Amino acid sequence: MFRINYIKHRVFIFICFLPVTTPIAAQKNASDYSVKRPVLAIQFLLNDFKTADQVRKYSIGNVLNHNNWSRMAEMDAGLGLNYLQGLTAHMDISARLDITSLDYFFRSKPMQGYDNALVETDASLRVKMLPDKYFLVPYLTAGAGLSVYKNNIGAYLPLGMGIQLNLGKGDAFVFSDIQYRVPLTANTNFHFNYAVGVAAALVERKEKALLLPIN
Repeated sequence: MFRINYIKHRVFIFICFLPVTTPIAAQKNASDYSVKRPVLAIQFLLNDFKTADQVRKYSIGNVLNHNNWSRMAEMDAGLGLNYLQGLTAHMDISARLDITSLDYFFRSKPMQGYDNALVETDASLRVKMLPDKYFLVPYLTAGAGLSVYKNNIGAYLPLGMGIQLNLGKGDAFVFSDIQYRVPLTANTNFHFNYAVGVAAALVERKEKALLLPIN
């Protein structure tokens, strides 16, 4: 257990430093048409604590076989902002902020019976199976995040996958993804996060100069 927690905390610290180091790499690729320009997405999201709890108690196969996956009405809805910038043709950096009103499902505390604001923010890497020039791009995500719920500050690892739809020339995208958020601290809990968002580019793409031969 100590070894697992040690590794998770090292991963958390490493991911937290990514926003400091990655703009340098992104700047070098700014003129590359296959690299994502800075974009900002507005997301609708759902947090699902119940299904994650059932999966941990039994198994994901058991939950699916008995049709115990939570319905949308049993989940907690929220809104989020997601900033994305390309590092390479197959990798983006993501910085995300989510706000949800809910009665937090603590692992070691009873539920309060009323809602409060849950704020979750994370930095992560998005590894894409294809470059952005394709219409449909599957991707995987992994990162590190912090959550605040009343006086409870916690840390977690967001691990997930999703689909990106390119709406044309890299100017706009639609994202749909699912994350499994793994707690690093006692006052956070396992949960699924589902999100659908629309993103638009924040800057115009720099056109490459056309070099004409000199006679």
